[in-house]
Amino acid sequence: MPRRYDVKWQEDGKGKPIILIHGLGMDRHMWKGQVDGLSQRYRVISYDNLGHGQTEKPPGPYSLALFTDLVRDVADQAGVKTFALIGFSLGGMIAQAFALAHPERLAAAVIMNAVYKRTLEESTAVIARADAIDVEGPNATVDAAIERWLTPEFRKTHPEVEAAIRKRVTSNDHKAYAAAYRVFAEGDPHLAGKLGGIACPTLVVTAEHDKGSNPRMARQMAAEIPNAKLAILPRLRHLAPMEGVADMNAALLSFLAEAYPP
Repeated sequence: MPRRYDVKWQEDGKGKPIILIHGLGMDRHMWKGQVDGLSQRYRVISYDNLGHGQTEKPPGPYSLALFTDLVRDVADQAGVKTFALIGFSLGGMIAQAFALAHPERLAAAVIMNAVYKRTLEESTAVIARADAIDVEGPNATVDAAIERWLTPEFRKTHPEVEAAIRKRVTSNDHKAYAAAYRVFAEGDPHLAGKLGGIACPTLVVTAEHDKGSNPRMARQMAAEIPNAKLAILPRLRHLAPMEGVADMNAALLSFLAEAYPP
């Protein structure tokens, strides 16, 4: 049997279950704004992904299938059979894979600020970052990451948030972070051209100024997933769920009210 990992997860609120998958280098606490907003109507389950936060940190290698199995394990531990799944960035890649592998488990899915069909230039850049992290660890790319993730205005007015994000990223275990980053850098070709198989109601959402998980990718995903909804949030960069809590929650609740009513 596949190994079961020691996963840290929590639940907030009551009602129909929603599982949240955080992004690379972060942990379940990045979802505070969404937990606060969604848990008034839903049972919200958030967890630290493999190699992150308080969850077990094997050195790797990791795989997209391993992360996908972890979603199933968390749902099983929580006693949840059918649920809505919201995945951000690497979590959005995992949400795509889970929706394809376990359609019977999903009532709805949100693919948030995720990558799809990177160009050669985009793939080369992210693989170069993965190579640097293999050698130098999380500090190798954190400055450039924060530049991509947050708008200058937000960084100026919320230095404490930037500092917390920087601390979270740089405190990651070197080997575990490198292993997870490699999946993020090299995983999207495994999903290219397959999203037509996603059967549940789906929202694809990203930010107007997200360079890595850009609107072109979101539009491609929404075009390939049957009857998918698309939302492009203005003004924001990659960490839209943290910087743009109100806008992101409005998009989520509007979609869920129709696709997965509380």
